[in-house]
Amino acid sequence: MPELRTETRTTYGFRDAATGALVRVRISENGPNTYACGDRSYALSRDTHGPVFEVEDPLQAAIILHADQQWYNSAEDSPSWGDFETPGDLLPVRFDAVAVFEHGYPDAVETRRSTSPTPLPPAAVLSKVSQSRKGVGVLTRRYFGVLPPEDVHGVEMAVFGLPAEVDVEAVPGMLLMKAGDRIQHGVALAAVAVDEDYPVRDDEMDRMPAGAAPILVLFDAWPSRPTPLEFAAWTRVPAPDAPQSPRP
Repeated sequence: MPELRTETRTTYGFRDAATGALVRVRISENGPNTYACGDRSYALSRDTHGPVFEVEDPLQAAIILHADQQWYNSAEDSPSWGDFETPGDLLPVRFDAVAVFEHGYPDAVETRRSTSPTPLPPAAVLSKVSQSRKGVGVLTRRYFGVLPPEDVHGVEMAVFGLPAEVDVEAVPGMLLMKAGDRIQHGVALAAVAVDEDYPVRDDEMDRMPAGAAPILVLFDAWPSRPTPLEFAAWTRVPAPDAPQSPRP
């Protein structure tokens, strides 16, 4: 019996919620005028031909699920929704390919594949209502009872519009997406409902989506941060007495 070893590759994709079929990607040539959008465009497809769509990063799959992409900004790992209209049309799945190798040989003698439903990292499309506040070390103590480490940069605070179907307690840890494109606000660290001591100007409230409630969010706005911030390790402190001015 030869000695065997295995290697597992995990990727993420979607099933069509209506049919259960694996979602594929349609690749279209953009023709001679490729200067603005590259040689090809990519779209999720219900077609039975074309490759099954898959990406290695579950966070990228979550971004694709929660925000559509204009065809001219699409890419192999960031296709537009194509044949699908809402996130509910797509069911996240995980692909596991287990390759079996004989010891000393580079080629797999067998590959076992499986597909299973999977949760993705939490994400939500939220509209930012107020201008971001940076350098928020003092404000985090007042509103969230924490002090950030001195060497942490890229943490901001702003008021967002919270859709009625999202609970404010579920916001921390979410990737916050901008509406209409796959641009990220950042990862929420903490969130509280806005109350009377944090007024939002009338011209800012005009940007509040209908039916949404204002919440104050502390978020990591540094998209290239190599590892998540250890927010749970930040120093917890009692909130100071309310300041004289209602505006921080």
